[in-house]
Amino acid sequence: MPSKLPRILISSFFLFLTLLLIISTPIAQAATSNHIVISEVQVSEATTGDEFVELYNPTANDVNLANWKLTRKTTAGAESDLISTVSGIIKSHGYFLFTPQAGYTGSASADQEYSNQTNLISDNNTILIYANSGSTLVDKVGFGSATDKETATESNPTSGTSRERRANSTSTSLKMSIGGIDELNGNGEDADNNGTDFVLRSSPQPQNSNSALEPVPISTPTATATPTPTATPTPTETISPTPTITVTPTPTVTATLTPSPTGTATPTPTVTVTETPTPTMTVTPTPTPSQFPRFTVVCTTKMLNFHVLSINFSVPLVSCSLVKL
Repeated sequence: MPSKLPRILISSFFLFLTLLLIISTPIAQAATSNHIVISEVQVSEATTGDEFVELYNPTANDVNLANWKLTRKTTAGAESDLISTVSGIIKSHGYFLFTPQAGYTGSASADQEYSNQTNLISDNNTILIYANSGSTLVDKVGFGSATDKETATESNPTSGTSRERRANSTSTSLKMSIGGIDELNGNGEDADNNGTDFVLRSSPQPQNSNSALEPVPISTPTATATPTPTATPTPTETISPTPTITVTPTPTVTATLTPSPTGTATPTPTVTVTETPTPTMTVTPTPTPSQFPRFTVVCTTKMLNFHVLSINFSVPLVSCSLVKL
Protein backbone atom coordinates (compact mmCIF):
# COMPACT_ATOMS: atom_id res chain seq x y z
CA MET A 1 0.00 0.00 0.00
CA PRO A 2 1.50 3.39 -0.95
CA SER A 3 2.59 5.53 1.98
CA LYS A 4 0.52 8.62 2.76
CA LEU A 5 3.49 10.37 4.35
CA PRO A 6 4.46 12.49 1.29
CA ARG A 7 0.88 13.76 0.93
CA ILE A 8 0.71 14.59 4.64
CA LEU A 9 3.99 16.49 4.52
CA ILE A 10 2.84 18.52 1.49
CA SER A 11 -0.52 19.30 3.11
CA SER A 12 1.18 20.35 6.34
CA PHE A 13 3.57 22.62 4.43
CA PHE A 14 0.75 24.44 2.64
CA LEU A 15 -1.23 24.70 5.87
CA PHE A 16 1.80 26.30 7.54
CA LEU A 17 2.13 28.81 4.70
CA THR A 18 -1.59 29.66 4.95
CA LEU A 19 -1.42 30.28 8.70
CA LEU A 20 1.78 32.31 8.27
CA LEU A 21 0.04 34.47 5.66
CA ILE A 22 -2.95 35.02 7.93
CA ILE A 23 -0.75 35.92 10.89
CA SER A 24 1.48 38.28 8.93
CA THR A 25 -1.37 40.05 7.06
CA PRO A 26 -2.23 43.39 8.71
CA ILE A 27 -5.80 43.52 9.98
CA ALA A 28 -7.71 46.80 10.08
CA GLN A 29 -8.45 47.11 13.77
CA ALA A 30 -9.80 50.18 15.46
CA ALA A 31 -8.03 51.82 18.39
CA THR A 32 -11.56 51.92 19.71
CA SER A 33 -12.24 54.51 22.36
CA ASN A 34 -13.85 53.50 25.64
CA HIS A 35 -15.67 56.80 26.02
CA ILE A 36 -17.93 59.21 24.14
CA VAL A 37 -16.07 60.94 21.29
CA ILE A 38 -16.63 63.97 19.08
CA SER A 39 -17.29 62.19 15.79
CA GLU A 40 -17.98 64.91 13.18
CA VAL A 41 -17.72 68.72 13.08
CA GLN A 42 -18.84 71.30 10.52
CA VAL A 43 -17.81 74.96 10.93
CA SER A 44 -19.86 77.98 9.87
CA GLU A 45 -18.32 79.47 6.74
CA ALA A 46 -20.49 80.80 3.92
CA THR A 47 -23.70 80.67 5.98
CA THR A 48 -23.65 81.83 9.59
CA GLY A 49 -24.91 79.12 11.88
CA ASP A 50 -24.57 76.31 9.30
CA GLU A 51 -22.52 74.12 11.58
CA PHE A 52 -22.90 71.14 13.89
CA VAL A 53 -21.10 68.97 16.45
CA GLU A 54 -21.85 65.25 16.45
CA LEU A 55 -21.06 62.78 19.27
CA TYR A 56 -20.64 58.99 18.93
CA ASN A 57 -20.86 56.30 21.62
CA PRO A 58 -18.42 53.45 20.82
CA THR A 59 -19.09 51.67 24.13
CA ALA A 60 -21.40 48.74 24.81
CA ASN A 61 -23.71 50.76 27.09
CA ASP A 62 -26.10 53.67 26.70
CA VAL A 63 -24.81 56.87 28.33
CA ASN A 64 -26.87 59.52 30.09
CA LEU A 65 -25.59 62.95 29.04
CA ALA A 66 -27.33 64.80 31.87
CA ASN A 67 -25.21 67.70 33.22
CA TRP A 68 -22.66 67.39 30.43
CA LYS A 69 -21.57 70.54 28.58
CA LEU A 70 -20.14 71.43 25.16
CA THR A 71 -17.70 74.33 24.74
CA ARG A 72 -15.41 75.95 22.21
CA LYS A 73 -12.01 77.51 22.95
CA THR A 74 -10.06 80.11 20.96
CA THR A 75 -6.34 80.05 20.26
CA ALA A 76 -5.93 82.62 23.03
CA GLY A 77 -7.51 80.16 25.49
CA ALA A 78 -10.89 81.92 25.92
CA GLU A 79 -13.56 79.24 26.43
CA SER A 80 -17.32 79.68 26.09
CA ASP A 81 -20.34 77.40 26.19
CA LEU A 82 -22.07 76.06 23.10
CA ILE A 83 -24.35 73.90 25.29
CA SER A 84 -24.28 74.88 28.95
CA THR A 85 -26.27 71.87 30.15
CA VAL A 86 -26.74 68.79 27.96
CA SER A 87 -29.70 66.48 28.46
CA GLY A 88 -30.50 63.20 26.73
CA ILE A 89 -29.38 59.61 26.24
CA ILE A 90 -26.81 58.54 23.66
CA LYS A 91 -27.32 54.88 22.82
CA SER A 92 -24.58 52.29 22.52
CA HIS A 93 -23.08 52.70 19.04
CA GLY A 94 -25.44 55.62 18.50
CA TYR A 95 -25.14 59.37 17.86
CA PHE A 96 -26.17 62.69 19.40
CA LEU A 97 -26.31 65.94 17.40
CA PHE A 98 -25.85 69.58 18.48
CA THR A 99 -26.64 72.51 16.15
CA PRO A 100 -27.12 76.30 16.41
CA GLN A 101 -30.60 77.65 16.89
CA ALA A 102 -30.62 79.13 13.37
CA GLY A 103 -28.71 78.75 10.11
CA TYR A 104 -28.19 74.97 10.20
CA THR A 105 -29.08 73.26 6.87
CA GLY A 106 -28.15 69.62 7.55
CA SER A 107 -30.50 66.71 6.88
CA ALA A 108 -30.60 65.36 10.46
CA SER A 109 -32.38 67.42 13.09
CA ALA A 110 -30.67 68.49 16.30
CA ASP A 111 -31.03 66.46 19.46
CA GLN A 112 -30.22 69.68 21.29
CA GLU A 113 -29.63 73.24 20.06
CA TYR A 114 -26.92 75.61 21.27
CA SER A 115 -27.70 77.54 24.43
CA ASN A 116 -27.51 80.82 22.46
CA GLN A 117 -26.84 82.05 18.95
CA THR A 118 -23.93 84.21 19.98
CA ASN A 119 -21.26 81.58 20.44
CA LEU A 120 -20.51 79.75 17.19
CA ILE A 121 -17.52 77.70 15.98
CA SER A 122 -14.76 79.48 14.06
CA ASP A 123 -11.55 78.38 12.37
CA ASN A 124 -8.68 77.47 14.72
CA ASN A 125 -11.07 76.69 17.58
CA THR A 126 -11.02 73.68 19.89
CA ILE A 127 -14.28 71.81 20.56
CA LEU A 128 -14.53 70.20 24.02
CA ILE A 129 -17.15 67.93 25.64
CA TYR A 130 -17.29 67.63 29.44
CA ALA A 131 -19.10 65.40 31.94
CA ASN A 132 -20.04 66.26 35.53
CA SER A 133 -21.03 69.88 34.84
CA GLY A 134 -17.73 70.66 33.19
CA SER A 135 -15.39 69.10 35.76
CA THR A 136 -14.41 66.04 33.68
CA LEU A 137 -13.03 66.42 30.14
CA VAL A 138 -14.25 63.55 27.96
CA ASP A 139 -12.93 64.48 24.50
CA LYS A 140 -11.62 67.42 22.44
CA VAL A 141 -10.71 68.30 18.87
CA GLY A 142 -8.42 71.18 17.89
CA PHE A 143 -8.46 72.69 14.36
CA GLY A 144 -5.94 74.74 12.39
CA SER A 145 -3.68 76.67 14.74
CA ALA A 146 -5.57 75.78 17.93
CA THR A 147 -3.34 75.64 20.97
CA ASP A 148 -5.50 73.10 22.81
CA LYS A 149 -5.43 69.77 20.98
CA GLU A 150 -4.66 66.05 21.21
CA THR A 151 -1.07 65.66 19.95
CA ALA A 152 -1.68 67.56 16.69
CA THR A 153 -4.52 69.59 15.16
CA GLU A 154 -6.88 68.65 12.34
CA SER A 155 -7.10 71.09 9.41
CA ASN A 156 -9.99 73.57 9.44
CA PRO A 157 -13.10 72.34 7.57
CA THR A 158 -13.70 74.51 4.52
CA SER A 159 -17.14 75.80 3.50
CA GLY A 160 -19.62 72.98 2.90
CA THR A 161 -17.30 70.26 4.29
CA SER A 162 -16.76 68.59 7.63
CA ARG A 163 -14.19 66.52 9.47
CA GLU A 164 -15.27 63.01 10.52
CA ARG A 165 -13.60 60.60 12.94
CA ARG A 166 -12.32 57.39 11.38
CA ALA A 167 -13.90 53.98 11.98
CA ASN A 168 -10.45 52.39 12.20
CA SER A 169 -6.82 53.21 11.50
CA THR A 170 -7.08 52.42 7.75
CA SER A 171 -10.28 54.38 7.09
CA THR A 172 -10.11 56.97 4.31
CA SER A 173 -12.52 59.61 3.02
CA LEU A 174 -13.64 57.18 0.33
CA LYS A 175 -14.14 54.29 2.75
CA MET A 176 -16.11 56.52 5.15
CA SER A 177 -18.36 58.01 2.43
CA ILE A 178 -21.84 56.74 1.59
CA GLY A 179 -21.46 53.22 0.20
CA GLY A 180 -17.89 52.90 1.47
CA ILE A 181 -16.78 49.81 3.37
CA ASP A 182 -16.42 51.76 6.64
CA GLU A 183 -19.61 53.84 6.32
CA LEU A 184 -21.48 51.69 8.84
CA ASN A 185 -18.55 50.81 11.12
CA GLY A 186 -19.00 53.74 13.47
CA ASN A 187 -16.48 56.42 14.43
CA GLY A 188 -14.53 54.81 17.24
CA GLU A 189 -10.90 55.40 16.16
CA ASP A 190 -9.15 57.36 18.90
CA ALA A 191 -5.35 57.35 18.91
CA ASP A 192 -5.39 60.63 20.87
CA ASN A 193 -4.11 62.46 17.80
CA ASN A 194 -6.50 64.96 16.21
CA GLY A 195 -4.24 65.12 13.17
CA THR A 196 -4.69 61.42 12.30
CA ASP A 197 -8.05 60.47 13.83
CA PHE A 198 -10.15 62.41 11.29
CA VAL A 199 -10.81 62.43 7.53
CA LEU A 200 -12.33 65.02 5.19
CA ARG A 201 -16.02 64.69 4.35
CA SER A 202 -16.74 66.69 1.20
CA SER A 203 -20.43 66.03 1.82
CA PRO A 204 -21.14 66.24 5.56
CA GLN A 205 -23.34 63.51 7.01
CA PRO A 206 -24.66 64.60 10.44
CA GLN A 207 -26.40 61.87 12.45
CA ASN A 208 -28.61 62.15 15.51
CA SER A 209 -30.12 59.87 18.16
CA ASN A 210 -32.72 58.62 15.66
CA SER A 211 -30.14 57.55 13.11
CA ALA A 212 -29.54 53.84 12.63
CA LEU A 213 -27.21 52.36 15.23
CA GLU A 214 -23.83 51.53 13.83
CA PRO A 215 -22.81 47.88 14.32
CA VAL A 216 -19.70 46.94 16.23
CA PRO A 217 -16.79 47.08 13.70
CA ILE A 218 -16.66 43.68 12.05
CA SER A 219 -13.02 43.64 10.97
CA THR A 220 -11.61 42.15 14.19
CA PRO A 221 -13.96 39.12 14.69
CA THR A 222 -13.87 38.25 10.98
CA ALA A 223 -10.08 37.98 10.93
CA THR A 224 -10.02 35.99 14.18
CA ALA A 225 -12.54 33.39 12.96
CA THR A 226 -10.74 32.76 9.63
CA PRO A 227 -7.97 30.38 10.81
CA THR A 228 -10.30 28.25 12.98
CA PRO A 229 -11.85 26.07 10.20
CA THR A 230 -8.53 25.91 8.36
CA ALA A 231 -6.67 24.45 11.33
CA THR A 232 -9.36 21.81 12.14
CA PRO A 233 -8.32 19.19 9.49
CA THR A 234 -4.73 19.06 10.73
CA PRO A 235 -5.15 16.41 13.50
CA THR A 236 -7.46 14.26 11.31
CA GLU A 237 -4.90 13.96 8.51
CA THR A 238 -1.97 13.34 10.85
CA ILE A 239 -3.51 10.65 13.09
CA SER A 240 -4.77 8.29 10.33
CA PRO A 241 -1.44 7.24 8.78
CA THR A 242 0.55 7.06 12.02
CA PRO A 243 -0.38 3.44 13.03
CA THR A 244 -0.13 2.25 9.40
CA ILE A 245 3.49 3.33 9.04
CA THR A 246 4.51 1.86 12.42
CA VAL A 247 2.88 -1.60 12.06
CA THR A 248 4.05 -2.44 8.52
CA PRO A 249 7.77 -3.11 9.23
CA THR A 250 7.13 -5.05 12.46
CA PRO A 251 6.42 -8.54 10.91
CA THR A 252 9.31 -8.07 8.47
CA VAL A 253 11.84 -7.75 11.30
CA THR A 254 10.43 -10.82 13.11
CA ALA A 255 10.71 -13.08 10.01
CA THR A 256 14.31 -12.11 9.47
CA LEU A 257 15.33 -13.18 12.97
CA THR A 258 13.69 -16.67 12.81
CA PRO A 259 16.53 -18.65 11.08
CA SER A 260 19.29 -17.08 13.16
CA PRO A 261 19.04 -19.41 16.22
CA THR A 262 18.56 -22.50 13.95
CA GLY A 263 21.82 -21.80 12.12
CA THR A 264 23.82 -21.69 15.35
CA ALA A 265 23.18 -25.42 16.02
CA THR A 266 25.34 -26.45 13.02
CA PRO A 267 28.84 -26.02 14.58
CA THR A 268 27.85 -27.71 17.85
CA PRO A 269 28.06 -31.40 16.58
CA THR A 270 31.17 -30.54 14.52
CA VAL A 271 33.11 -29.80 17.69
CA THR A 272 32.01 -33.10 19.24
CA VAL A 273 33.26 -35.17 16.28
CA THR A 274 36.68 -33.52 16.40
CA GLU A 275 37.26 -34.49 20.02
CA THR A 276 36.15 -38.18 19.65
CA PRO A 277 39.28 -39.69 17.91
CA THR A 278 41.61 -38.58 20.70
CA PRO A 279 40.77 -41.37 23.23
CA THR A 280 40.79 -44.06 20.49
CA MET A 281 44.50 -43.64 19.84
CA THR A 282 45.71 -43.27 23.45
CA VAL A 283 43.59 -45.47 25.69
CA THR A 284 44.81 -49.00 24.52
CA PRO A 285 48.53 -48.93 25.48
CA THR A 286 47.94 -47.31 28.87
CA PRO A 287 47.17 -50.39 31.07
CA THR A 288 50.66 -52.15 30.73
CA PRO A 289 51.24 -53.41 34.34
CA SER A 290 49.85 -56.91 34.95
CA GLN A 291 48.46 -56.04 38.36
CA PHE A 292 45.66 -53.98 36.77
CA PRO A 293 42.79 -55.42 34.75
CA ARG A 294 42.86 -54.82 31.04
CA PHE A 295 40.24 -52.82 29.19
CA THR A 296 39.43 -52.02 25.65
CA VAL A 297 37.51 -49.13 24.05
CA VAL A 298 34.30 -49.87 22.18
CA CYS A 299 32.87 -47.07 20.03
CA THR A 300 29.56 -46.79 18.22
CA THR A 301 28.62 -44.21 15.59
CA LYS A 302 25.17 -42.58 15.12
CA MET A 303 24.26 -40.18 12.34
CA LEU A 304 22.44 -36.93 13.33
CA ASN A 305 20.35 -35.24 10.61
CA PHE A 306 19.73 -31.44 10.49
CA HIS A 307 17.46 -29.41 8.22
CA VAL A 308 18.47 -25.76 7.81
CA LEU A 309 16.94 -23.42 5.19
CA SER A 310 15.86 -26.31 2.96
CA ILE A 311 19.32 -27.98 3.19
CA ASN A 312 19.85 -31.38 4.86
CA PHE A 313 22.97 -31.93 6.95
CA SER A 314 24.20 -35.29 8.40
CA VAL A 315 26.69 -35.24 11.27
CA PRO A 316 28.16 -38.43 12.82
CA LEU A 317 27.88 -38.77 16.59
CA VAL A 318 30.45 -41.18 18.05
CA SER A 319 29.94 -42.72 21.53
CA CYS A 320 32.72 -44.72 23.23
CA SER A 321 32.93 -46.82 26.42
CA LEU A 322 35.53 -48.96 28.26
CA VAL A 323 35.02 -52.77 28.23
CA LYS A 324 37.01 -55.04 30.59
CA LEU A 325 38.90 -57.85 28.88
